[in-house]
Amino acid sequence: ARDRGRGAAAGQRLRLGRGVVDEQFAHKLLFDHDASGLDALEIFRLKWALFAQVCAAVHEYHRRTGAPHLRLGPRHVMVNIEPGGLYLPSLWRFQARLVSLGSPTLELRWGGETPEIFVPPTHSDPLYDAELVRNSSFGLAQRGDFLLVAVDEAPGGRAVIRGQTVGTGIGLRWLSLKDRVLVTLGRHLVGDASVELLATRDEAREYSPRVIHIRSLPLPLEPPRRAALEKLRGIRVPNAVFRLLPALHVPCDLYSLGILLYRTLLVNDGQGIAEVVLALEDLRQDLASLAAIECEEGQEAIFWDRLLKGHRRPEVAEVFGRRQIFFHENERIRERPNAIPAPLWNEAMLLGLQLVTQFENFSFCANHGDFDPAVPSARIEPLMRRVEEMGRRIDTALFGLTARNAEVRQALERVLREAGM
Repeated sequence: ARDRGRGAAAGQRLRLGRGVVDEQFAHKLLFDHDASGLDALEIFRLKWALFAQVCAAVHEYHRRTGAPHLRLGPRHVMVNIEPGGLYLPSLWRFQARLVSLGSPTLELRWGGETPEIFVPPTHSDPLYDAELVRNSSFGLAQRGDFLLVAVDEAPGGRAVIRGQTVGTGIGLRWLSLKDRVLVTLGRHLVGDASVELLATRDEAREYSPRVIHIRSLPLPLEPPRRAALEKLRGIRVPNAVFRLLPALHVPCDLYSLGILLYRTLLVNDGQGIAEVVLALEDLRQDLASLAAIECEEGQEAIFWDRLLKGHRRPEVAEVFGRRQIFFHENERIRERPNAIPAPLWNEAMLLGLQLVTQFENFSFCANHGDFDPAVPSARIEPLMRRVEEMGRRIDTALFGLTARNAEVRQALERVLREAGM
């Protein structure tokens, strides 16, 4: 009986021991009750990991499909949380992935070729869509004059038509070399049928938003129709129809990733993504007003700090403050410790701005046509390197000895100041 009692007691102690272990790892964060504000830095680390996983998923999508996604937003990202028993805090057990296919393509049979033209998504959240997706008037007819400049020979008995649009802005502030314009000339100009030209901007001619020089893709032309077109050379054809088919591609996805980053870090019970987007537009206008944007490598945090301090509305800086990392209002009070290093936070904010803008020598994409259609995933690879490097630096701040001893270091500095040393 004594032995059975000892066995039962041992078993009871074992069960109690397991209960202690389960309780120990049932909390959400490693630094849940840390008085130096390391929980803020830990939340920053976890949210950055979430963003990094979404970036990796988008990069893999680009690599495998060779196409843009164009539907990136919270509804199309799923986060799986692993079950308990892994001896990790609950918020450290997640994996993010994409859960939807990308945008379909518009297929145009053109001289035996099928150009790949991606169409805007339907039922997407406009707050996460790039401006080009929201406001491009994709495929809508606009009328103007068309001046036929030349009909050039092309291989295979085909022809290339060069001309210029007159009196229409096509619907874009800037037409990239990868955008296409579908031009329709009216009936009875060349026989009984209308003439359709799928064209791109002529890079050999100077660009103007009001008079745009375009060059058609090669098209088959029978001798009578070609002769009839030749007679139109130098003549302004009135009432031509222009349909813009802009290049919706990887730069649009990078914009969506930038908004997702800001949503992850800044949205809480006090501000939504709409308020963040409005503040971002203010900063974009500030950048657009500069003669040149000079942000040297390694100076990102300083650049962001100066950008906010120079803004005409001081409340914009509050939108992007480190306190926004906490969801609940009672945790965002000024007195609450926050161990997120200001330079790291500023760099994260600037990285988002570089994603949602298109400025040469500053943004990840200089314009919406700044990508290689043969290797679209190459445009997101610089972002992946920046995200990984930032993740390592956040880990160092969180788990390094300097981070863990932050409270002690601050206390020593306070003593030295009071002692006048």
